[in-house]
Amino acid sequence: MAIYIMLASFTDQGIRKVSDSPKRTDAFKEMAKKCGATVRDAFWTLHFHDRAWIEQWRPWKCSHANAASVYASRHEDDRW
Repeated sequence: MAIYIMLASFTDQGIRKVSDSPKRTDAFKEMAKKCGATVRDAFWTLHFHDRAWIEQWRPWKCSHANAASVYASRHEDDRW
């Protein structure tokens, strides 16, 4: 399985709801699991991007772009 790093930044709405960020991360982990991916670690960062994930997945089972679009459609508080 390939290992990838995914970066995300909060939108203005996401910053206002930053306390919900751990719940959104848990929801992303569950969505990734349904695609056959594993989120190995999740980090909140300081600088240009607000969060980073280390993911492991098989490209032929679930594309990263597809996973990101599914997550973003459910969590409009984040910018990809």
